[in-house]
Formats: sequence, structure tokens, C-alpha cells
Amino acid sequence: MTLAQLNALGEREARVELERCCGARQWAERMLRARPYVDRAALFAVAEREFWALGEAGWREAFSHHPRIGDHGSALARFARTAAWAAEEQSGAADASNTIKAGLAEANRVYEKRFGYVFIVC
Repeated sequence: MTLAQLNALGEREARVELERCCGARQWAERMLRARPYVDRAALFAVAEREFWALGEAGWREAFSHHPRIGDHGSALARFARTAAWAAEEQSGAADASNTIKAGLAEANRVYEKRFGYVFIVC
């Protein structure tokens, strides 16, 4: 999607596209209110500013929309709107052995139990 296309979308359609980028509803709403964007730099500046302004609850909401590392099947089912992005992000783990995948699943479970949210690599 181009910047011009994002700027031209109706509010509902733009919200859907923005929520594909970040699952925090407040972030998407703030991004909607800041339209139209004059260029990519302006879009990215607002996106970063609004993400950091969310605080812990908003970040946790955003994180909850990310698939677990190595959980390719669940990612495709749960994150259908972002399946292509998830598949790309998961590509390194997709070809791993079953032993590695089981280890990732266990590590994800332990991490979530300890910290309360999904482990994300950026």
C-alpha cells in the first residue's frame, strides 16, 4: 500500500490496515487522527511517537497480536490478516527440526509464564 492510498482510505478501511501494523487500538486511532501524512518520514515519526506514548498496557495489547516464534501453524490461523508478514517473520523457524520447534514452544511457554507476554525478536 502506498502512502497516498493510506491517506485516501475511509476511516474503517484505514483502521484495518493500521491494525495490521500494530495491534494496539489506541495506536491505530491516533494514527488515523494524524492523517493525511505528507511523506513516509512523517508517517514513521508519528508511528514511533504514538507507540512510545502507549505505555505498558498498550504495548502488551500490541504484543498480544504477534505470533509466537516457531508457531507457524497458529500464526497463520490466528493472524490471518497478517499471514504474509507472519510467514516472513517465521521463515527462519519454519524449516527447523521438530526438536527445535518443540524447544521453541517450551521456551515461549516459560517466557510467557515468567513475564506475562509473548517473546518478540526485533
